[in-house]
Amino acid sequence: MKSAASRTVRSGAPEAARYLAISRDLARDIYRGKYPVGTLLPPETSLSEAYGASRQTIREAMRIIGGMGLIARQRGIGTTVLAATPLPAFTQSVASLGFSIVAWANRPRPHSSIRVYSGAETLDEFLRASRILVCLLPLTPATQRILDHAALAALRPDSYVINVARGGHLDVGALLASIKDGHIAGATLDVLEGEPILSGDPIWTYPNIRITPHISASTLRPDAVAQIAAKVRKLAMGEAVTGIVDRRRGY
Repeated sequence: MKSAASRTVRSGAPEAARYLAISRDLARDIYRGKYPVGTLLPPETSLSEAYGASRQTIREAMRIIGGMGLIARQRGIGTTVLAATPLPAFTQSVASLGFSIVAWANRPRPHSSIRVYSGAETLDEFLRASRILVCLLPLTPATQRILDHAALAALRPDSYVINVARGGHLDVGALLASIKDGHIAGATLDVLEGEPILSGDPIWTYPNIRITPHISASTLRPDAVAQIAAKVRKLAMGEAVTGIVDRRRGY
């Protein structure tokens, strides 16, 4: 009998991760002006070659960024957002693929357009409702190793884990054990503790774990410079600025 580490991941979760990765790259290029506003995107065949992806993946990625309002809209199993504050761009883009979405947050989000579980007492219920878990949390003492043996065991059987937050959120040993025993189908990990991973690390032996080199969020230099300059001007005039870190909460 094949171990879970060697079996093929059920269709759905890895493809979703690929769609999100390509949509991110395509959105980045649109923001950077590679595809100017008002022009037509190249045909699917050209985009397929440019991004090294199948036409189906390109099509799904275009649906995602269509949901973000970056291009004209081209018009399951559930996916899950794990975030301190549900991110509208993320939830809208994934919802445009037809996924059902729930989220977990530290505090209630009464005005959210999706269901948001809140507080530590609801975490287990949230995990039991999850099939694809996307971790976007800030790393604080309260969220350190939040994805441990118990959390992974609470997920639905054959679930998929995506971590694009911080390596400290995930107990990698627990993940490998959950994949080996067949409860978790696979994972996409953009962040890990102790990067870079050593060549002899056992994680490399799991074909159903996709590892990306800490690139889930690209800093768009013109936008970042403009944002910093605007905040410097506001501070100089004594005005309030957004994005202030609450040192007590850690984010």
